[in-house]
Amino acid sequence: MDVSGIVQRLKEFAKLAEVNYGYEIEEIIKLRVEDGERIETLLDLILDCCFDKEVLIIYKKLVKYYYGINEVAAISYINAYRELYE
Repeated sequence: MDVSGIVQRLKEFAKLAEVNYGYEIEEIIKLRVEDGERIETLLDLILDCCFDKEVLIIYKKLVKYYYGINEVAAISYINAYRELYE
């Protein structure tokens, strides 16, 4: 597979993450879920796709929400993003 094929696959993977996890993130926020394990699992799953602008938006949204529940953990996810992408 050439580089353009890999890039296309990554874009497709990011879109799937946005669609599949975006709904769950909205539910968590709407229902005010405080299950740290569930939230952190989602953050872990989508972190690798934060190169995509739309995925980054939902990642930030969930981190911001989680900050009100577990400030220390939320900051660790902010730092994880920075380490990977900045």
